[in-house]
Amino acid sequence: PEEQRTAFKPPKFMVIGHRGSGMNALSSPDGRMKAIKENSLLSFNTAAKLGVEFVEFDVQ
Repeated sequence: PEEQRTAFKPPKFMVIGHRGSGMNALSSPDGRMKAIKENSLLSFNTAAKLGVEFVEFDVQ
């Protein structure tokens, strides 16, 4: 039988957390970001609580 394929249709935009919601740079003007390191479980969980739909992370 012939397979039927449907194209992926993403929504108009998505909220993606780059490395979660944290930041490693200590020069951040937002003091809340200094307390959470990027690419950490705390950063990913915080991003989820803030309503982020996807998290991009680096495997190291």
